[in-house]
Amino acid sequence: MNTPPAPDPSGGWLAAPCDFDLLWGAATDVGLVRRNNEDAVRIEHEADLAFLADGMGGYSGGEVASRMAVNCACTQILSALGRATSADSDSSLAAVQQALHDAQWQAHHQVMQQARRDPALHGMGTTLAGLWLRRDRAFVCHVGDSRIYCWRAGELLQITRDHTVLQEQIDAGLPAQSLFGHPAARNVLTRALGIEGAFGPETRVLPVVSGDLFLMCSDGLTDALDDAGIARLCAGLSAPQALAEALVRAANEHGGRDNVTVLTVRVGSLRTPPGLSGR
Repeated sequence: MNTPPAPDPSGGWLAAPCDFDLLWGAATDVGLVRRNNEDAVRIEHEADLAFLADGMGGYSGGEVASRMAVNCACTQILSALGRATSADSDSSLAAVQQALHDAQWQAHHQVMQQARRDPALHGMGTTLAGLWLRRDRAFVCHVGDSRIYCWRAGELLQITRDHTVLQEQIDAGLPAQSLFGHPAARNVLTRALGIEGAFGPETRVLPVVSGDLFLMCSDGLTDALDDAGIARLCAGLSAPQALAEALVRAANEHGGRDNVTVLTVRVGSLRTPPGLSGR
């Protein structure tokens, strides 16, 4: 986990909603090769929160793991929000990161426990990516290779770093070109939720400005389209739902070898504070 920033003396980060209006979109498809869709997504509009997961393991294990992960993580965050609201707590910016870390840990533990109880689910695991918008910040967490991007001022920025063998090769300064032709090496995860000894979530905080577009996706998109292809669609489509659907279609047009899920959120204008609406 990244080192959290210093606590915000003004407090209130945990309970505070996003300062901006948000417009969400989501689309998923089984693709053209797979029989099951092992991706899962959950959006909590009132909490300005979303999680996306890409499961793996056995005939149905991936579906079980991804669904459990997004539901457990959301439940944990909503519970933290409820406690913060009822207690009117003086929550710091660092407390939001801690809440995200705790939500991922609980999801990790729940998936592992279920796999231990049911032999048919042995070895199941999942990626998990989360986006939580509080005030004027985006809080991002992830395990695995489901990515989160930000489209800002005509530029596509990858916020997360893949937890894969390929990315480790790149980070180590080794020639990555030799791995590009080997999908098995390219897609092997070094961290995943639900896999004992491989859990290592990362969190990040970045400022939010009006006009930002956040994009979350499973690797069914990024294995089919490079960043330039994703950026072209972001530049041409402003509506989040239309963009999510177009990206899923494009992945299928490029082979559809995997399940593909895309979640988008457009940051709009500043919300009107309560009691200050126009007459």
